[in-house]
Amino acid sequence: MYSAKKGVGGEGDSIATKLGISWAFSWSLCEECFNEEYEHVPMIWGKDYDPTQVSHLARQHPGSHWLIWNEPNYWRQANITPTEAAQIYHDLRPLIKKADPNAKLIVGGVLYLDTGWLTDFRNEYHQLYNEWPVVEGWHVHHYVGANEYGDGKTITASEWRRRLETVRDWMNKVENGGPVELWLTEFGCLNSEPVDFQIMQDQISWLESQSWLTRYAWYATWSDGSGCPGCTGSLLESNAPYNLTRLGQYYASIGSSRPPSPTATPLLPPSPTITPSFSPSLTLTLTPTVTISICPGGDQGNLNCDSRGLINDIDLGIFLGSWAPFGPVPTPQVGQHTADLNGDNKVDESDLTKLLGYWKTQ
Repeated sequence: MYSAKKGVGGEGDSIATKLGISWAFSWSLCEECFNEEYEHVPMIWGKDYDPTQVSHLARQHPGSHWLIWNEPNYWRQANITPTEAAQIYHDLRPLIKKADPNAKLIVGGVLYLDTGWLTDFRNEYHQLYNEWPVVEGWHVHHYVGANEYGDGKTITASEWRRRLETVRDWMNKVENGGPVELWLTEFGCLNSEPVDFQIMQDQISWLESQSWLTRYAWYATWSDGSGCPGCTGSLLESNAPYNLTRLGQYYASIGSSRPPSPTATPLLPPSPTITPSFSPSLTLTLTPTVTISICPGGDQGNLNCDSRGLINDIDLGIFLGSWAPFGPVPTPQVGQHTADLNGDNKVDESDLTKLLGYWKTQ
């Protein structure tokens, strides 16, 4: 029913049926994560692991894929030098394969598609052991910043693809071991929900169509947590019953064979050019059409349009509710109706001008 490629980082009950995914992973060894709903892929996060636990999981779940490392090239994550990685892998691979000869090790997890680190890992392994490391696949992470992705920006949709294709080309070279599986285990934008929408719209159908890319996983089921405070990209709300965010609705509707979600929200069309017809210093008394006390988690301040091109009631309520001090919201992006807060937790003048001007044109 779901695409075999489509997955997510972070796990929870019923995420397969909610998000339309076939697989998921956590950033640790998690025996209770194995289930009948989707394929759980265990991960060896960094330098340290329990050999007894690894052997046990491999024996209990034969034929599993294993993700080896999480951003070893980044000091705030696994932070493993290529030499250390070679030494770890020399012991880790036979440990897993002895317990499960059919296990498949997907190695790397490098941030920013860093093939330089992968090359150094291979070379260090060869220098230490006079043989090349054997892998069943490589996995990489591909992030962009809020101000660098999109038409006319540093990373256009085609440039985003080209950069991932560079990893494919590196992998396919004989000197790098030749073609194996390639997984994109994290991607998105960590500081702009509108850019997250744009990436999904631009890239997921393309990822599905590329035969050389085995799997992809969005970051993340819940992206705003202790490991990434304030990050955008959450697909589920942070509190029970863990409903889909608007971004989650969209992710659930694409990249799978099930019918699109009727509540999925596509990327917003560009806003009309607006000339404000009032002074920003004007004192305004506004009554929201929907009474709310706080913006929903993972969906702060993004204003959507309904089928008529008008800002809908829910988002009007969100906008007006944002006058209450609930915390930061995403920075406005060109062509998006996004409400920003100033230092006093008020909607700032430029966004208020934009919104009221948009009402006037409609």
